Parts: sequence; C-alpha cells; structure tokens
Amino acid sequence: MASAPRTLALAALVAALGGAVSLWFRPPGPGSLYFPCVFNRATGWYCPGCGITRALHALLHGQWRAAFSHNLLGLPVLLVAAIVLLRPGWHALRHNRWRPPPLPASTAWWLLGIGITFAVLRNLPWEPFTALAP
Repeated sequence: MASAPRTLALAALVAALGGAVSLWFRPPGPGSLYFPCVFNRATGWYCPGCGITRALHALLHGQWRAAFSHNLLGLPVLLVAAIVLLRPGWHALRHNRWRPPPLPASTAWWLLGIGITFAVLRNLPWEPFTALAP
C-alpha cells in the first residue's frame, strides 16, 4: 500500500489530469460547473487569478492568443509552479518522501508584490490597463 507522500503525489497527478479533461469538454462560463471568483463577486474587482480557468480552457484547445488575453500573468506562473513542483513530485513518487522546493523569503515577497501589482493594474479603467482584464 502506498503511503502518504506517494499517495498525495498520485492524487495530485490524477486531480490535474481530471481537471484538464473536465476543462477540455466543459467550457467555463455562466451556468458551468466551475466556481466563480469569490473576490470578484464580493468586490467587483478582478483578482490576479480571474480568467485563469478560461485561459486554461483556451490553452488546452491550442488558442494561445485567447489564453493570454484571459490572464496574462496566470499562465506563466502556473508553468513555473509546475516546473518547480515536478522534481519533488517525481521524488515523492519514486522514493515516497516529500522534499518541498526551496522558496527563499525574498522570492515569496517578490511573488506577492507582483501579484498585488498585477491585481491593481488590471482593475484600472484606462488603456493600456484595460487589456489586462479577463
């Protein structure tokens, strides 16, 4: 029987593949099974993640331009996160040990600053910032 790290790595892989299959067959939009952004519903503003579901759907269908128009920052962030998590995930599958990737405090602060800046800029009502809205 698989123990915790290996089981969690397999569960994450199955969840990611299941999410991709769901996004392939079910486009996001009004009346879809995907949850709307709680932050957007509460404030009317776009969070840094708004539009990422539509962006991933477009990306799965090979529509790169549409994908980046939904969320310019989200796709590169998800790509980097996937690359950073591949090595510890592979290690968990092979050796049944989780080794979290190192994240220096300075990197965490930079990521937070970039996310907040992106959130503010995409909510400004002037060109060229309106192009950042989903």
